Amino acid sequence: MKKRCKKPVVLTIILLTSYAVFAYAAYNLAVLYSGYVRGQKKYTALADTYTVRTEEMDEPEEIMNTKGDAFLEKQDISDLNGDVTEQFEPGYIEDGECPITLNWAGLKAENPDIIGWIYLDAYPDKSYPVMQSYDNDFYLHRDFNKEYLFAGCLFADWENAADFSDPATIIYGHNMKDGSMFNCLKHYKEKEVYNASPYFWILTPNGDYRYHIYAAFDTMPKSAVYMLWDGDGQKFLSWEQDIQMASAVSNNVLLTERDHSVILSTCTPDSQHRTVVVGRCCSSIQPPRKPAPMQ
Repeated sequence: MKKRCKKPVVLTIILLTSYAVFAYAAYNLAVLYSGYVRGQKKYTALADTYTVRTEEMDEPEEIMNTKGDAFLEKQDISDLNGDVTEQFEPGYIEDGECPITLNWAGLKAENPDIIGWIYLDAYPDKSYPVMQSYDNDFYLHRDFNKEYLFAGCLFADWENAADFSDPATIIYGHNMKDGSMFNCLKHYKEKEVYNASPYFWILTPNGDYRYHIYAAFDTMPKSAVYMLWDGDGQKFLSWEQDIQMASAVSNNVLLTERDHSVILSTCTPDSQHRTVVVGRCCSSIQPPRKPAPMQ
């Protein structure tokens, strides 16, 4: 009597296992892709609802200097409350026209956790709200409406002042594979991209602040870049200068002891490092000046 060959049975098991693995991988890819699409649709809809391009406005608001990047003469610059904040030397102020205007009343009514809106001049499609919560986990995987979304929101460090008055404010965001959120930060390490448009905007209820990027590089998660400062001064200026020297692209951005810097931070593909893009507020409209710390 002939023995039955077990080979077809083994092959069948291998094929079924392969199909199951393939189906599982395909399912995960479909879920991931749908999450990307859902995130893009949500943030596109949010921008379409609450932002207006400046050139599309019937009567654009006047700004303090419409000469783009032209340097101002030495003068006293006042904040929105009319208080003189500082006497700037020529070259430290680089005003420009903010490309978008926001409906702050609508945004705040939908979610009061919003503290700002970021607009990257080099990537006009990267236009997102900036949130802040009681910790740095809440908006890691929640969208503007506090619903689950892997891409989450851009959010400021919970220990930073919500009005961007700190000498250095950190904004975190995911490096999404579909190119959304802070995926584009890595390109600022390229000389061509940086030279073409080294500015970004942080729009707030108190004013629209323009930032001149003075550093872009990869660093460790616990490096000195992530220091939070109680006050400005010479030590803060030295910190800025060290960051500028570490930049992957050289630049001649002027820095002062009384700057307001913003650090944009995202993960790198190896998950061991962070890509940071750092800019100083260069517009004549500045965040409020933080009181000096108690001695």
